[in-house]
Amino acid sequence: MERKVVLRTDIGKIREENQDSMGMEVLGQDEYLLVVADGMGGYTGGAEASRLVVEGIREHIRSVSLDTVRAKPFKVMAQALSHANDMIKKVARENPDLKDMGSTCVCALVLGDDAYLLHVGDSRAYLLREGRIRQITEDHTVVQEMVRAGYVRVEDAPYHPSAGILTKCVGQMHSPQPEEDGPVRLHEGDVLLMCSDGLYGMLDDDEMARVVFREEPEAAAKILIDMANEVGGYDNITLLLYYHGQLPAQASTWTVEVGQPLYEEKHEREASTMTLPYIKSVDIDVMSRTPQRILWGAIILSGLLFMAAMIWYMLSFR
Repeated sequence: MERKVVLRTDIGKIREENQDSMGMEVLGQDEYLLVVADGMGGYTGGAEASRLVVEGIREHIRSVSLDTVRAKPFKVMAQALSHANDMIKKVARENPDLKDMGSTCVCALVLGDDAYLLHVGDSRAYLLREGRIRQITEDHTVVQEMVRAGYVRVEDAPYHPSAGILTKCVGQMHSPQPEEDGPVRLHEGDVLLMCSDGLYGMLDDDEMARVVFREEPEAAAKILIDMANEVGGYDNITLLLYYHGQLPAQASTWTVEVGQPLYEEKHEREASTMTLPYIKSVDIDVMSRTPQRILWGAIILSGLLFMAAMIWYMLSFR
């Protein structure tokens, strides 16, 4: 089965500097490391922070045996991200002008037919399969927290004032606290799309999927960048496409739909496995008498309070 990775980045139409970074590493015959990072826009050192994220992750993964990667993919990625976090903080300590630098990150280890993903911030990963696109990662942003709490509708989230405010990032926290996503079992013909908000913030999910399903890999990456620029290009635009085998010939004719995000399924599984606090069994007869005891207790207390009030009244007017 042929596997293919396409990476592409662009400065966009507004920014003066490209603060996004990306990278990939072939670890074995069927093993790949994939990384996209987005430096925090508006802060000095955003480009350096995203570069250090990619460099730090690749550096750590190279230092670990492939057997260890296969055995503990999430742990290895978390250690790699922690290593990158330490690198950013070290550079920031040595250069006070860079003290506010930070970056998002979405990274994946593809091991055979399984994809293990880790992310911090609002860079995303999507699964594209048989005409459907599904978001894998959940943004670490203030507005997404409001969506989960029910205060903001999903369709209104992109236009909310807090849409770009991160709740997690790499480089500005003692620990980056990455979120695990997956493992996602990949089928032949699946595509993983990893990107910065400069892409998905400009294009709808179904627009991105339509291009991926209908175009050759290199052409799809270029067209997506061009489309994002045509509608504004307000941010740096970075994407990585991983093809788990070739798309079938009929892919260009598929009707595209946006499926339920995979992270919602994760929340549902977590909710279904939650355990209630242990309650010791209680004698049913005792429980049935409890309301009566409460009632009689209230009557007696009221009587005592009335008697105390009468005594106070009598003593006060003697």
